[in-house]
Amino acid sequence: MSTPVDPSLTSSDTQAAAKPDTQVSATGTTNQAAAAQSYDVNTQIKSLEDLKAKAPEVWKKILEGIATTIIGRMRDAEARRRQIARDNQK
Repeated sequence: MSTPVDPSLTSSDTQAAAKPDTQVSATGTTNQAAAAQSYDVNTQIKSLEDLKAKAPEVWKKILEGIATTIIGRMRDAEARRRQIARDNQK
């Protein structure tokens, strides 16, 4: 047999109740701390200092990306220098 349904609930009420009270943060994790963030898709960032203040985890990921790019370019340049040095020894 089916369970009785409360007629006071509408379909929109049940859909709203089924959604968890969390949000996905910029790092892709879902937790209660992310729900307390001070920015959303409509937040306007006018300077890097503003970004650092409003979204520190996004700021950190940007810096990590820049550092990774710099390290990769340094490795490529070193490999080119080594290859040039090997070619000149022949």
